[in-house]
Amino acid sequence: MLLAVGKVRGTREPFRWPKFEMFASGVAFAAWALALPQTPLLSICSYKSDVGAFIVTAVTVSIGVLAFALGKQPPTAALAPAPAPAPTGAAGHPAHG
Repeated sequence: MLLAVGKVRGTREPFRWPKFEMFASGVAFAAWALALPQTPLLSICSYKSDVGAFIVTAVTVSIGVLAFALGKQPPTAALAPAPAPAPTGAAGHPAHG
């Protein structure tokens, strides 16, 4: 939430609640809680901890696919240019001098 407010402060756009991000974070947290080793779902006789791993994987993939479908892009930062490779001599060894 603070990240969304901070991003808007530098622009002249009105603040909009990050609804998708708030929904997705709640769903992801619930999936994570269900996958914990001591989840309350263990009291259900047919629930195994392997199911929790599947739930986390399925929810993670679903959130990513839904975000892509809705056009939600993660923020991108300008990448620093890669350092130039060191010059090599005739035999492929670094040049001295």
